[in-house]
Amino acid sequence: MKLVHKLCLVLALMLTACSGNDDSFDPEDSDFNRDLLGTWIAVDVQFTYDVVTNFSGQDITSQAVGQGYDINFTIIFDDNPNETISDGSYSLEVTTTTLGQSEVENIENIMFLESGAWALDGDELIFADSSETGTVEIFELTAESLIIGITESINSSEAGFNFSSTSVSTVTFVKQVED
Repeated sequence: MKLVHKLCLVLALMLTACSGNDDSFDPEDSDFNRDLLGTWIAVDVQFTYDVVTNFSGQDITSQAVGQGYDINFTIIFDDNPNETISDGSYSLEVTTTTLGQSEVENIENIMFLESGAWALDGDELIFADSSETGTVEIFELTAESLIIGITESINSSEAGFNFSSTSVSTVTFVKQVED
């Protein structure tokens, strides 16, 4: 699989990582609940992806760095019921480096998230739409700033190749000031 395809997969997984339903969640118990409610405007999207491929004792290291541009999406958190309304998209410039050779690719008009339900479980934010449930970590939540993301490490083997990868994806939002 081409590295760029893996990067697209990482972005897609960012908000659709498998998660079971958490029927025990009670939004009344969360200190974050009040700060999370409202309209959030995305201001930054970033990710890094490092992979080491080993074959016959030889390591090949690749790194990809993605930086969002044309960021134009919002997410509204409502609490009656706990629903999200997501609108807009972003584009991503991805620089992949392998064996000292770099390649730049632009991926345009990426939809951030489908509208659906949300819940909090500690520092995890759980999203669910009509077909999928995903979990992201809240790295920062204040009355004015929200940073969410996912960190994932994968180790696998296939046809004599061993793969080890780590990816970190983050999205930074600022809260829209209500008039």
